[in-house]
Amino acid sequence: MRGFFALFALGGLIGNGIFTQSGDSARRLESYAVTGVRDLEARVVVEKADLPQLEKINKDFAILYRLKDVTIRYKDPDKLRMENRLGVFIVNGPIRYLRVPQLGLRKRDDMGAELSKRHSLLDIGVLTPSRLEQLRWTYLRDETMGGRDVPVFEIGFRDDETTRYRIWMDPARKCLTRRRWLDAQGNTRATFDYLQPIEVLPAVWVPTRLEVRNAENALAGAVRYEELKVNQDPPDALFDTEQK
Repeated sequence: MRGFFALFALGGLIGNGIFTQSGDSARRLESYAVTGVRDLEARVVVEKADLPQLEKINKDFAILYRLKDVTIRYKDPDKLRMENRLGVFIVNGPIRYLRVPQLGLRKRDDMGAELSKRHSLLDIGVLTPSRLEQLRWTYLRDETMGGRDVPVFEIGFRDDETTRYRIWMDPARKCLTRRRWLDAQGNTRATFDYLQPIEVLPAVWVPTRLEVRNAENALAGAVRYEELKVNQDPPDALFDTEQK
């Protein structure tokens, strides 16, 4: 499910995801946490879906990119709703719900306590304080991207030693520019590029285009985000996983 959407404690231990560099806020991941966004809604339009290349990442990518046009809603923390004319998919904390009336499909399951299976605004390029608290991280280095230096971090979930990502942060706009999904051995599974950010609130930027490449660096899919709306305070009922 991550094709659509791929630490905060004082101390001095790098391995625990605590401050890795002192005196330089650009090298502290918590300096990129955006506090102004409580929720977000967007229309997701698929511009490219190379299904054989997507399936090389995993089958979920190929399934999701077939949907073509989806409305997504996030509510912090850990709430996601995706819907189109075919049905609705909801994640609320550890509970996942899927309903597709045309297929007579209705499914509800518990994903357990694993934080890596939950969704957040990080999936679309925005780091929130609630997601930050779930992560361990290490500053790696600065790299030149688009003619400027950007900090690179490695992140993982506090309860999961196997799921890792490498992220490149925009130092001016405080959003992701790239996220690389790694396997347990450190090999690339997929790379997500976050492009064309817009300012949705003062000093809050959200990417409006996402491109995904597989381990062979082939462009497998691309989506754009339209009609972005933030802080509408949608009711919790929209994320109800007990629906009939």
